[in-house]
Amino acid sequence: MSDGKYEKMCNLWIKSHTWQLDDAISILIKQLPSAYMKSYEDSENDKRIFFKTLAQNNLGGILDLHSAIPGDAPSDIRINPIQFIEWLESLNYPLPLAMKQAKDNYLASNGKPSRKLTPTQIHKHRCRSLAAYFWKQDPDLTKVEMAKKSELIKIACENKIYSSKTIEGWIKDLNPDRSQGRRKSQDTPL
Repeated sequence: MSDGKYEKMCNLWIKSHTWQLDDAISILIKQLPSAYMKSYEDSENDKRIFFKTLAQNNLGGILDLHSAIPGDAPSDIRINPIQFIEWLESLNYPLPLAMKQAKDNYLASNGKPSRKLTPTQIHKHRCRSLAAYFWKQDPDLTKVEMAKKSELIKIACENKIYSSKTIEGWIKDLNPDRSQGRRKSQDTPL
């Protein structure tokens, strides 16, 4: 992969909250993430196995494990890119310069992220992402209907029950039609 393409990939990767461990390792060894890979060379595969094993041993300790999101396989592992790079730096692993620069640029413009989001913060971000997706599919849904969608409770909130008002507050600014008093009437004549 060319240095310019690799630098762009690092800058894209570093802005994500989490990334699949396999893809983080691919980027670390200057390969494209799995979505772009066609095959691996044996020597590179050995590096992948080494880093995956090493990182999995640090999950829940030094590296925080994040839940899979819709579209991931149930066995996918997600990690925070900043935390992953800081962990490698603590091991004195020689990181590619573009990866270090991407981290430094991100931290300079956004400040150092907190070590770990609370479960409620994660649920809020997931609810907002799913609501935006569902509103693209059906812009006529009201925020009340959206807050009651089972996918938001099951997937985004990991079956933790929040009041409808809480979820409505999280997603209200995403509603494509926020006109005052907008409600679907069940008494509307045909």
